[in-house]
Amino acid sequence: MGWFERFRLRRAVRRYARYVPAALRKGWGKSEFYTPGQVESVLNALKMTDGYQDLARAVFLTETDFLEASDGNLNLSYDEIRDLFFSFSSVSGYGQYEHAPLSDGDAVNRYGVGWSRE
Repeated sequence: MGWFERFRLRRAVRRYARYVPAALRKGWGKSEFYTPGQVESVLNALKMTDGYQDLARAVFLTETDFLEASDGNLNLSYDEIRDLFFSFSSVSGYGQYEHAPLSDGDAVNRYGVGWSRE
C-alpha cells in the first residue's frame, strides 16, 4: 500500500469514526456489536459508499458477520481494521460499546425520577 492509499484510508477512518458510532447509538442504542442490517442502513443513510464500508463493518459487526458482509476492498483482516480504527478514532477501545446495566435506584439517583403525565 503506497503513501496515497494510506492517506486516503486514514482520512476515511477519521470520517467513519466521527459519524458512524453516533448514528448507530442514535438509532439502536449503545451496543458492542450491531446487526449487518443496522450497519448497512446507517452507511446508506450517511451516504458512505466510497469503498471503505468494511471499516464500519469490522468495528461494529462480529467477526462472523463481517466475513459474510465484507466486500474485500481493503485487503485487511478483521483485527487489522479494528486496530486501525481504534488507533485513529476518539473511541477509546473495544469496551466502548459494552452495556452497563443500572439498578432502578441508581438510575433515579443519576437521572432523576423522570417525566410523568400528572
